[in-house]
Amino acid sequence: MNKKSILIAILGLAIILLSVFLYFLFNPVIYKGGIFNKVVHAEYKEKFKLEDQISFVFLGSKDDVHLVGSVDTQKKGKYDVQVEYNDKLKPLKVEVSDTKPPTLEVSNYKTDTFEKVNVKDFSPKAKDADPSDKIQISMDKDDSIKKSGTFEVKITAEDSSGNKAYKVAKLKRSVDKTPPAINVGNHLSCSVGQELTDDVLLNGVTTSDNLDKNPKITIDKSNVKTNVPGTYKVKYKCKDRSGNHSEATRDVIISMAIGDDQKVIYLTFDDGPSPNTGRILDILAKYDVKGTFFVTGNDASCRHFITRAAKEGHTIGLHTYTHQYNIYSSKEAFFDDLNKVNAMVKELTGKESHYTRFAGGSSNTISRKYSKGIMVQLVEEVEKRGFRYYDWNASSDDAAANTVPRDRIIRSSTASRANHICLLMHDSRPKTTTADALPVIIEHYKKLGYTFLPISESTPVFHHHVNN
Repeated sequence: MNKKSILIAILGLAIILLSVFLYFLFNPVIYKGGIFNKVVHAEYKEKFKLEDQISFVFLGSKDDVHLVGSVDTQKKGKYDVQVEYNDKLKPLKVEVSDTKPPTLEVSNYKTDTFEKVNVKDFSPKAKDADPSDKIQISMDKDDSIKKSGTFEVKITAEDSSGNKAYKVAKLKRSVDKTPPAINVGNHLSCSVGQELTDDVLLNGVTTSDNLDKNPKITIDKSNVKTNVPGTYKVKYKCKDRSGNHSEATRDVIISMAIGDDQKVIYLTFDDGPSPNTGRILDILAKYDVKGTFFVTGNDASCRHFITRAAKEGHTIGLHTYTHQYNIYSSKEAFFDDLNKVNAMVKELTGKESHYTRFAGGSSNTISRKYSKGIMVQLVEEVEKRGFRYYDWNASSDDAAANTVPRDRIIRSSTASRANHICLLMHDSRPKTTTADALPVIIEHYKKLGYTFLPISESTPVFHHHVNN
């Protein structure tokens, strides 16, 4: 290379270095994104720090650079500000935008080999800096149908700015051989001529399955004659996706609509269970009569009679768990007790009850000892909470003493001539003579043409005057 060429090269390099020097001299603050970049980023919903956007300062420090103007990172958009350095101001554009993906959490999911899963099955939870942002959550195509094993499923959460978060959840598929459970609850009471639609027959029916959230129910009501009073068996079949099934049978009682002139008697038994409950159930079965048992939590060794009564088509009502009158000390105390006995009934029968009878009846005055005016509050509150309470209009007088003579119970129990009778009896341990008297009572009212029914939705209310 000759001297001329070397001089030209040196001159060219000097010009370049001078140009760079002059550029940095007039533009000493260099931002991220390149030496010519005049637009910097501010993250949405986060505090904007100018020093974080500066790559270097020519012949100076970041601490010498100051922002003139304001940037509202709570609002997306572009903001025109100025940067002060060495007493000189330079324009700068700050763009507030969301560049961070939302947070995403997912859960693993277990199912059978037939379910078509969707993203909701993995319980995704996504959050974004903008709470109002509509995050789209999706999953990759599931190709595991009819296969057993553990599969990985990619879940994506995308915010409105296009930021995406990814998580991998595990989908475990296994061959399901467990049949679903079906509980048909207590008997179903219907009126002659009433249409037995599936909605009517499914009232009170519950199902559960280890994997299928919605097992299918089919109903066989072919032997029910809706125009003929009587007790009929309806068969329910519950089938899950995998073909496993279970069956249950329910009594459907077809009776004449209860008119004012129709003779109907409701046999009700309070304070059980006890061994007398078993005797009473035997008698009711012998005469093909259904009754109502307002149960307590006492005598735990006899609770199997509650299960039996429900299975045999009798109505299970709630009396009190403890039968201690201090339940009337407050609304909270009363409903704590009522909910406890209801939980017991559900455990024994598979179904909660919404029929109840107050200890001492709604007309009791002993509650005044614990809280004045409590019964006025409770008769209103129980109905607000979905319960129906029943008093009585005829009594066996078997509560007059621990064990009342049989003949007295018969006289008291058969004294009523009302068309609609709700007869109060008791089935706790001392009430052996109540069970002794029951066949005579049933035969008496059968001869008078009364229909025996358990309490149901169609039962008229029997309410006392509230005295507290």
